[in-house]
Amino acid sequence: MAALSPVPQFAEPARRFPGLPVRSGALPFRWTPNGMEVLLIRRVHTDDWSIPKGHLIDGLSFPDTARIEAMEEAGVIGTIADAPIGSFSHHKARKGFFTSDEIVEVVTYPLEVSSLDRRWQEDGLRHRRWFGIDEACRVVRPPLAALLAEFAGARLPVALPAN
Repeated sequence: MAALSPVPQFAEPARRFPGLPVRSGALPFRWTPNGMEVLLIRRVHTDDWSIPKGHLIDGLSFPDTARIEAMEEAGVIGTIADAPIGSFSHHKARKGFFTSDEIVEVVTYPLEVSSLDRRWQEDGLRHRRWFGIDEACRVVRPPLAALLAEFAGARLPVALPAN
């Protein structure tokens, strides 16, 4: 009887907040004549814009998990980078009697979008929308805004929101 191959172990990227639970996130982006745009998502009935993210999927790398989350949560098809652009802390508000809020670290990978599915797994649960970097930095929470501004780099002047 042949031995089963071990499940591959993927290296965890360098972390900014090693004490926090970790999630893998994708930053979907595209280039337009006006510059870079990023695709943000939000749950229906909320105004909390963010990026696709989720728990690590057993047997998959951080970037593969991020790519799958982007497909499920936003219908994104594209090319994801092997290296993260960084990470940010994310406060996840939980509802329910036996649950409590959670703060997690989201290791984030840029994903250049080639197309968007018209229908996707979480269509009906989430809205998606393209934003210029400056506007995106105004509608997301400050930790993600800082990462967006860093990703945009010298390409665009970005004004971060005051908090």
